[in-house]
Amino acid sequence: MAFKKKEFGDKRDYHQELTDKTKKDIDELIFILDNNPNLKWEAKWLICKEAPINPATGTKYQGINRISLSIQRFPDNRFYTYNNIADMEKIRAKNVFDTKELSSQLDNKSITYAEYDKKMAVIEKSFLDLEDKGLLDRTKPMHVMKGSIGTPIFKAIQLSFKNNSIDKNEEIVNDQTASSESTIKIWKQVYCGTVHNASNIANIKPKFEYKLDFIPHEETELQLRSMIEIKGMEYEEINQGRAYFSPSQNKVVMPLRESFETVNDFYGTLLHELGHATGPELNRDQSGGFGSKSYAFEEFVADISSNFMSSELGIPYNPSQHENHVAYLKSWSKALGDDKEFIFKAAAKAQSVVEYLNDTRHELKVKLGLIVEHKNDLKEVVKPTVSNEIINKPVVRQKM
Repeated sequence: MAFKKKEFGDKRDYHQELTDKTKKDIDELIFILDNNPNLKWEAKWLICKEAPINPATGTKYQGINRISLSIQRFPDNRFYTYNNIADMEKIRAKNVFDTKELSSQLDNKSITYAEYDKKMAVIEKSFLDLEDKGLLDRTKPMHVMKGSIGTPIFKAIQLSFKNNSIDKNEEIVNDQTASSESTIKIWKQVYCGTVHNASNIANIKPKFEYKLDFIPHEETELQLRSMIEIKGMEYEEINQGRAYFSPSQNKVVMPLRESFETVNDFYGTLLHELGHATGPELNRDQSGGFGSKSYAFEEFVADISSNFMSSELGIPYNPSQHENHVAYLKSWSKALGDDKEFIFKAAAKAQSVVEYLNDTRHELKVKLGLIVEHKNDLKEVVKPTVSNEIINKPVVRQKM
C-alpha cells in the first residue's frame, strides 16, 4: 500500500512549495508567449509595485519574503501574523471595556472629571496606535477571516557544518578549509511563520494610497549619477539596439534614450543594467556565457533586483523591454526545476543589489547636500528635491 509522506509526519517543504509556485507562474508565461508569438508581452511573473509591509511591527519585507508575498497577487501590500491581529483585538476590546467602565465610574462620581480625562487620554492614545496599524472601527472586533490561507515567510539563520558535509552550492559565511574536518558556517533561509493579507482581515482600514516624495525619473538619474561618481562606473549611450554591462570595463552601455518606446522603458532597462553593474563589487560570477547556469542566475538576480528597484524608485516595470527575456524565462524554469534553493539564493543576491544601490544613491545625496546627516543622533534632514540643473549634470557621452 502506498503512503503519502505527510502520513509519517514529515514537515512541509516550504522551499519546494515556493519554488514550485514560481516555476508554475513562469511556465504559464512561457506557454502564452510560445503560442502567441506576435503578442506584446506585458505580463510579469513577479509584481512588486509596492514592498509588502507589516504595519503592526513596521517590518518591510525584503529578499525572498518580498517574492513569497508578492507572487500571491494580493491587491493590498499589508500583511499581518495571526498573533498580530489577536493582540490588536485584545487591546481594542480592553479599551472598549475600560471606556465603558470609566464612564460608569464618572456617572457614579467615584472618579473626578480630571481623573476621567487623564485615563481616557491613555485609552485614546492606544486607539490611535491601533488605527495607525490598521484598525478601522473601534467598536467592532478584528479577526482573520475564516478560510484565509496564510503565506509563509522566512528568516535567515546561521548554521555550522563540518567542511566535508556541506553542500557546495550553499552560501558560505566563514570558510575554514584547512582540513576536511574544519567547521564552516552558512546562511540558511528557514520557515519562521505565516502572515495573512489585509484583504483577509475583518475590520481593517482600506489600503492607504502610497505616494512618492520624489520624482521617479529624477531619482533614477541620481541613481545613475551615483554609480558614475561614487563607484567609478563608465556609462555611454550609443545608437544601437542593445543594452549591456561589461564587467571587464566596468561600463554600462545603453541605446539612445529617444530610441525607447517610452521613457519608463528606458529607465526600467537602465535599472536592469545597473543591477548587473553591482556584480564585481558584490562578488557575483559574471563569467558565464548565454545558456550557462551562472548566466541564468545572474540574469535572474538582475531581473529580481530591477523589479525591487522599480518599486523603490516608482518606475513601472516592463519585462518585455529586456532582450531575450523569453529565453531567460526558459532558463530560469529549468534552474528552478533542478534546484529548489535557486530562487532563495537569487533573492538574497538581489536584496544585496538593492541595498548597494540605495546606499550609493544616499551617499551621493549627502555629497550634494540633498540630505544632511546629524552625527549626534544619526537622523536625516531631507532638503527639497534637487533641481533638474543639478541632477542632469552631463555624464553621457553619445555616439551616432
